[in-house]
Amino acid sequence: MGWLAEFNIYKPESELIKFEKIIREDFQNNPPATIKEAAARIEKLTGIKRGTTQVRKLILKIGMRFIKVGQIPLMADPDIQQEYKEKILEPILTEAREGTRAVFFVDAAHFVMGAFLEFLWCFKRIFIKTPSGRKRFNVLGALNTITSEVITVTNDAYIKAETVCEFLSKIRIKLPSIPISLVMDNDIKKAI
Repeated sequence: MGWLAEFNIYKPESELIKFEKIIREDFQNNPPATIKEAAARIEKLTGIKRGTTQVRKLILKIGMRFIKVGQIPLMADPDIQQEYKEKILEPILTEAREGTRAVFFVDAAHFVMGAFLEFLWCFKRIFIKTPSGRKRFNVLGALNTITSEVITVTNDAYIKAETVCEFLSKIRIKLPSIPISLVMDNDIKKAI
């Protein structure tokens, strides 16, 4: 003969659950930076004081995560960008697709020479030799919008006028007979 057992486990539900909508709306509009801040704001919104552990459980339960804030350019204006795209960029890209012009997206990158130190599980702190961080590796590059060919000039000094002239010469040597447009930070430089 078998036994049938029934377990009635008491699982209390937080009083804050009935305020979930209010908390969600407030945090959606103005996310808290810390759990401590979230706890203080929840107390102000609901009149219910909870410790950081309970608040952490609540905000995780309602779907919040601790996420690094992203950034967008301060001066970004969607209307100006749309006008630029339609009136300037799309016409020259059409010419590029037709083979009557070459269009390159151009930018420079400056890589710092040095180690990126991480965390290790170890018995004592480990030190590695690395440059001071003052030395850089510079890359001036252009991406052909149609062929995806990349043209670069690199150095470990500075990007100067001579570097730019060398770079422009490399592009012109590749395409000696058609007009070339360089797109740099939403600015078109034509006919190099």
